[in-house]
Amino acid sequence: MHQEPDDRPLIDLDEARRRVLELVGPTTVRTVPIQRAAGAVLGADVRTRVDQPPFAHSAMDGYAVRSQDVAQVPVRLEVVAIAAAGHPSARTIGPGEAARILTGAAMVAGADSVVRVEHTDGGLDTVEVQRAAPPGADVRPAGEGARRGDVVLASGTRLHAGHVGVAAAAGHAELDVIGAPRVAVVSTGDELVPCDTATLGPGQLFDSNGPTISRLVASTGCDVTTTHCGDDAPALRSRLAALANDHDAVITTGGISMGGEYDTVRAALAGGDVQFWKVAIRPAKPLAVGRIDGALLFGLPGNPVAAVVAFELFVRPALRRMRCIEPAVTPIVRGVAGAPLRRPSGAATHFVRVRTDDDGRWVDTEGRGTHLLGGIADAQALAVLRPGGADLAPGDELELVPLWT
Repeated sequence: MHQEPDDRPLIDLDEARRRVLELVGPTTVRTVPIQRAAGAVLGADVRTRVDQPPFAHSAMDGYAVRSQDVAQVPVRLEVVAIAAAGHPSARTIGPGEAARILTGAAMVAGADSVVRVEHTDGGLDTVEVQRAAPPGADVRPAGEGARRGDVVLASGTRLHAGHVGVAAAAGHAELDVIGAPRVAVVSTGDELVPCDTATLGPGQLFDSNGPTISRLVASTGCDVTTTHCGDDAPALRSRLAALANDHDAVITTGGISMGGEYDTVRAALAGGDVQFWKVAIRPAKPLAVGRIDGALLFGLPGNPVAAVVAFELFVRPALRRMRCIEPAVTPIVRGVAGAPLRRPSGAATHFVRVRTDDDGRWVDTEGRGTHLLGGIADAQALAVLRPGGADLAPGDELELVPLWT
C-alpha cells in the first residue's frame, strides 16, 4: 500500500469500497457466554449433548394409558399415578390402569399413548375414556428433534434469539463465535472539549463526533474505546500506535483535508500505510483508509455529517466483514421521491439526507450544512444521487442507504 498524492484522480465509491473490503479479514474465534452470543457469527458447529427431547413426554394434558386398554370405548380405568413436568411418576402402568399426565411430563412406564383430558370425564380416582388413542398418540418421542452428537447449529450461522435457545437446549452455556472487533475512536482537534465541560472557552466546541461514531461502532456489535487527541502530530502518531497494539481497528475524525498545517491526522500518517485519501463522493470526500501497525485505519472527516456518511459507506461494511456478517455492504433499498432532487454535476456521487413525508415518500431534511448534526439526525436514509442524467422529480424512484441500522 502507499500514500496517494493529492493530484491523482479521485477514486469512485465502488472502487474505494472494494479496496476497503480487501483489507479486512475476520477476527479470531472467541468463547463467549451464551447470553452474549446473539448477533455474532458462529465460529464452530454446535452439537447437542443430549437427545432432543431427552425423554418421551406428553404433548397434552390428559391420561397416560396402554393403547390396547382404550381400543374399545367407552372404558373406565383406575387412575393410579400423576406425572407433571419435572416430576416423573415412578409407577408402571398395568392393564386397566391410567395415570394423570400434564403437558411436558415424562411418559409413565408401561403407557404408550395419551388420551386428551377433553376426551374423558376428567375423573381423579377412575376415568372414563371416551375416545380411542392409538400407540404414540400425543406422545413426543425421545430424540425426535436431534440425536446426541448431531449438529444443531452450523458454523457461519449468524445467531439470533432462536439460535441461542437451540444452543441452550443442546446443553451449551458458552459458544465459539467470531469475536467482536475491538475498535478505538479518536476525535482530533484542539477546539474539542468533552460534552460535560461546564463552560466553553473561546473557539471551543463540544465533541460530538466521538460519541456519535462510538455509538455507531457499538451498533455493529463491536467493542469500542473512545478518546481524544489535540493537534499534535507526533503525539497523535504515538497514541494511534498504542491503540493499534490492542485494537482491531482505529477510527479518527478530523485532520485529513488537504494537508494544511492543522491536518494532524495527515501529518501523523505521512509516509505510512494509507490506501487513499479522497473519494469521489459528497459529503465525505476526504477519507483515509489503510493500516497502522497491523490495525485497520479509517480517517473520517471532521464535519459531523460527513463523518456519519463515511462511517455508513465504508466503516460499517468493514466491521460487518470483520464479524463475518454478510452482506457486508448494507443493501440498497428503493423509495419514491416526494420532492425534486437535483442530480449533481461532475464525477462525485452525492448522498442527500432524506426522511419520509406524510405520504411515505422521501424528501430532504432541509439542506442543513455538514457541520450541523441535526441535518442527519432527522434523516432516515441517504438518497444516492449518481452523476449524470436528469434531475429527479416527485414520483421518481430513489436508491436509498438506510441510516441508524
